[in-house]
Amino acid sequence: MGLTQAATTIIGGSIGNGDFEAPSGNGPISGSGDWVEFGTAEQAIQASAWAAENSDQGVWLKGFHANQNGGFFQENTASSGQTYTLSTSVMFNENAISNGLTLSMSLVWLDSSGTEIGSNILDISGNVTADNATGWNTYSLTDIAAPDGVASVRTTFHWTTDDTIENYSQSSALIDNVTLTMIPEPSSACLIGLGGLAMVMRRRK
Repeated sequence: MGLTQAATTIIGGSIGNGDFEAPSGNGPISGSGDWVEFGTAEQAIQASAWAAENSDQGVWLKGFHANQNGGFFQENTASSGQTYTLSTSVMFNENAISNGLTLSMSLVWLDSSGTEIGSNILDISGNVTADNATGWNTYSLTDIAAPDGVASVRTTFHWTTDDTIENYSQSSALIDNVTLTMIPEPSSACLIGLGGLAMVMRRRK
């Protein structure tokens, strides 16, 4: 991305404050301590119904500002050999894409020293079609296998705008409900299922 990102605390295996409901009220995305902001970006948690998919607050990317280049990220523990799915809900205002707003999300895999050992990126704005150009839509990086040697994963949202904004009206994007799900290995899932079956059989006896 070409941007320096500050170090952050690894907060656990799942996304914290993925619904952006904390802290209550308008304020920085980093206000809860879960997310870290980077770059030059006019962005914030907005406590308004129009900024949230199905709750009270969401992230407002203010696309009516030119020369934006930044975003926010969160780092979580990760395990080699496990499979992950990252999902989020996004709504683009009607002039956002035509104005040149770009938005991507990524999983950046890090080893125990914090060195990047791999990444997976979804160009969200590049996947906007006539079918999902309006309203809230879900975008996902699905069934991504963590590489060998991984210790943590950085979930990153990065967005930019052009140096000239042609239409300042309805030119923003909104983000809500970020989730990172670890999918159990088949062997583990089978063991869990067999364990549950054994318990049921013992009860029946």
